[in-house]
Order: sequence, then C-alpha cells, then structure tokens
Amino acid sequence: MRRALKVVATKRKSRKKRELPYGVIQEQFTTLLTFFSNKLEREPRYLNVDSSPQLFLQEFRNAINTFHTIFFICADTPKDPHRLKRFALSISPLTRTLFEQLILFVFLLEDVPNLVPWLFKTGYTETRIELDHCKKYHGQEPKWREYIAGLKKKVVYAEATYRLTPLEIKNPRDTIGRGPTPGALLSVLRNIVVIWPTGFGLYDELKVFDIPAGQEYSPGVLN
Repeated sequence: MRRALKVVATKRKSRKKRELPYGVIQEQFTTLLTFFSNKLEREPRYLNVDSSPQLFLQEFRNAINTFHTIFFICADTPKDPHRLKRFALSISPLTRTLFEQLILFVFLLEDVPNLVPWLFKTGYTETRIELDHCKKYHGQEPKWREYIAGLKKKVVYAEATYRLTPLEIKNPRDTIGRGPTPGALLSVLRNIVVIWPTGFGLYDELKVFDIPAGQEYSPGVLN
C-alpha cells in the first residue's frame, strides 16, 4: 500500500533589511577612487588619440566630484545647519549625470580612436547651431557683435583642428550629429558598423540591432 506523503508547510522568517553602513567602507572606497584618478593621470592610455587621456581623466574626476556632492547632501553626520533637506531634490538629476557619464565611458571604450574624435566633432555641431541662432535672432544688435565674432572664430578653429570635410561643414547636424545623450549614443550604435572579428566588443552588440557587417564606419549619422 502506497503511503501518502505528508507535506508540512514551513514558514521562513524574513530578515529585516538594515541600513547600509557606508561609513564602514567610505575611507577605502574614497581611496580607491583617488587611486584610479591618479593612475589615469600618471599612466595615460590612448596617447595616439588627440586629447583622449585628458578627456577620460576629466570625465572621471567630474564623476568623483558629483559622487561626493551626492553623499554630502545625503549625509547624517556631521550635523550642518546649512545642509537643508530640500537639497535632496537635487539627488535625482545628479544621479542622472553619473549614469550618463558611465554610458559615455562604455561607449567610447568600444572604439577610442574613432569615437573620441567624433565626440569632439559634435561640439562643433553645437557651436554651429548656437551661431546660427545668434545670427538669426541677434545678428543686427550691436551688443551681440563681439559674441558672434567669437563664435565664428571658434567655428573656423574647429574646422581646421578636426579636419572637417566640406560635407561636414555644410551640414554638421546630419553628417556629424549633436552632443551625445544615452539615447543619441544608441542611435549611433544602430547606424555604424565596425569591421571587427566576431566576438569582439561592439560587433556582437551591433548584431542585436541586425546591422550587417563589413560596411563603412560612420558614427556621425544620427536618426
């Protein structure tokens, strides 16, 4: 005769989550951030790519500064009457800034020799947009002449420094693109193809978007 199995329900005790004692790791973590910052400065990489070491160093130090700002606002100790509670409303946009910096790092590291120069070129696009706006709405105002002249000099300098093509100069919005946001970077990935062997970096990510391999690399075209 088959014996019936008796199932006894057991009640698991839930452990109450406690607060994370950041003070326990604060000194070590801060030291680690300083270590990486110094390492980027003293042992720069991608020296063959113009301004690349300075770009990574500055972006990383900006991220550290933002991180410390967030924790200063959120700190319980030491007590500071100037640390107003309403300052906490700034935490969300500051955290968003950290997120965007992380995405930018990951994006650039996929192809530093091509993507770093492109990043600087997007600055040219923004300057051109600003120049066109100022000329359209303030071009006839005397007090704007000096500012507009400065923008024109900046445009000429960028065209020579970045060795822009006539097509890029004619239509920077479509040929280069605008300043990167996480959404814009995704658009770049959807429109570029890098000739890399299978299984390396961005190639596999591009397959997710069904982009054929072997075409010309053109990161500036944004939809």
